[in-house]
Amino acid sequence: PNIYKLITEACEILQMEPPALYIRQNPNPNAYTLAISGRQPLIVLHTSLVELLTEEELQAVIAHELGHLKCDHGVWLTIASLLSVGAARLLPIPVFTEQLETSLMRWVRSAELTCDRAALLVAQDRSVVMSMLMKLAGGCKSLDGQLNVDAFLEQARAYEEASNTPVGWYISNAESRQLS
Repeated sequence: PNIYKLITEACEILQMEPPALYIRQNPNPNAYTLAISGRQPLIVLHTSLVELLTEEELQAVIAHELGHLKCDHGVWLTIASLLSVGAARLLPIPVFTEQLETSLMRWVRSAELTCDRAALLVAQDRSVVMSMLMKLAGGCKSLDGQLNVDAFLEQARAYEEASNTPVGWYISNAESRQLS
């Protein structure tokens, strides 16, 4: 795909300058941003992501990453990443640490939703964004065209209901920390 065209179109819609774009050989479909003060921000796409998604879905992922840059999420996402790998355990007050970590993880989930909205602004088609999210949640190229949005949403509702139980809450929080 013409990835440069995808990023420039998305940047026009989101009214921002294009960051540098890198493609990294990696079997795990993922993308991320990096913004260092005084340097041009960048987006990294894994090769497996490029292979898994359609051009429209790939542009939605790029728009999601652009959302992180536009909203200056970088510092807080870095802090959240450090906390998720246990750096918070080094703080002297465990109760404070737990509250901080929980609050930051809630913010991370909200930030991700904000960036999903950036993807919707660029894609202008919720089916493209939903298909992209389904593929990232566990789809593969061989299932292309077989994924069922209604079944996926029903599973999400069931998961949400299960999360309202004490055990479900614990599992949901553990998974959220792992995903961030």
